[in-house]
Amino acid sequence: MCEMTDDYRSSGTPQGPSSRSTTPKTVMYNGSAMHSYRVKVFAKTSDARSYLWGGAGVVRNFEVNAELLLLLRVDEEGETVTIGVDYFGGIIGKDHKLKQLGVLRRGESFAVELADVKGVYAQCESDSSLHTYVNCTVVAIQKR
Repeated sequence: MCEMTDDYRSSGTPQGPSSRSTTPKTVMYNGSAMHSYRVKVFAKTSDARSYLWGGAGVVRNFEVNAELLLLLRVDEEGETVTIGVDYFGGIIGKDHKLKQLGVLRRGESFAVELADVKGVYAQCESDSSLHTYVNCTVVAIQKR
């Protein structure tokens, strides 16, 4: 059975310069869930990262009885973005244990496993004023 719901509550206070969609979508299917939203990624001139999941200030990991994946897709109208992961274990303001995963161009997609991840971020590769959005879907696959 598949159930779709509109979640009109805020998906949380945006960290840094990103802005999240105000009407995220959640889909449930056989004990698994998908939650979709989009994040605006600002031009390279901004020092702050646009976090697609979590944030640099997250200090404590959480446990869930599911495998979490973050599916990413850069909008067709967007710029090339650098995608990276911020892992637990670093010191806030210093070494975040950042790992750059690579770049995604317009329309390209990628998946990131969210185990022990405090944040997944995006940064535009150019100084262009084009509006670049990354569509995000968190998939929770219930462990058996």
